[in-house]
Amino acid sequence: MGDSLDVVVEGDNILVHASMPGVNPDDIDVTVKDDVLTIKATSSTEREHKEGNYLIKGRRAGAFHRSLRLPDTVNSDLPCPTTNRAC
Repeated sequence: MGDSLDVVVEGDNILVHASMPGVNPDDIDVTVKDDVLTIKATSSTEREHKEGNYLIKGRRAGAFHRSLRLPDTVNSDLPCPTTNRAC
């Protein structure tokens, strides 16, 4: 699973963009505790391909875990962060 992470400051907001291809948004956990933003996700896929006498089975599993200390100016008592799919 990719681990691309971008942090952008827009006015009073801090936007964190995490690239997690193949991850269902319902499998993403975003929390803020003690001024630390933590993003966790897991994914798994299984596929089977039959062609003639050949049978191919494949499984893939991955995990993503990143933690970022937020600046002191961030009010971590505000509502929890949300996740959005990329447009």
